[in-house]
Amino acid sequence: MGHQKVEIPPIDDIFAKKLGPFETVDDLKQGVRKELENKASEKAVEDFKDRLKNTLHEQIECSVPESLVEELADSKLDELHNEIKKEKMSFEDYLASRGESEDELRVHFLSESEKALKLSFALTEIAKREGLEVEDREIIR
Repeated sequence: MGHQKVEIPPIDDIFAKKLGPFETVDDLKQGVRKELENKASEKAVEDFKDRLKNTLHEQIECSVPESLVEELADSKLDELHNEIKKEKMSFEDYLASRGESEDELRVHFLSESEKALKLSFALTEIAKREGLEVEDREIIR
């Protein structure tokens, strides 16, 4: 079987105009660069939020009712089931692609739920002390 010839269009101003709001190849390059910088910036902010949440979680001393943790974990698991169903994939195939069982996934959700609830309780308490109004949906993310 021989190689097929693949023709690639020249990367020129005409190509750039076809891709979007670009007049020149330089505009296209700047647009791509800006998009990559935005993605890197978003990733840096998310990483910072994760580090902040983990640090706060380690410092918080409070007990969280196990029933609430289980309820939130089950809710997250149900939500995942629904998302996967929408993608026309079986849950078993999803688990196989991750290389874990449903029990392992539930343990992960339990851990994440406990952490989220602890943070929610702590931040709600801080808000009360500081006279701020905070909605739960703003805290648990």
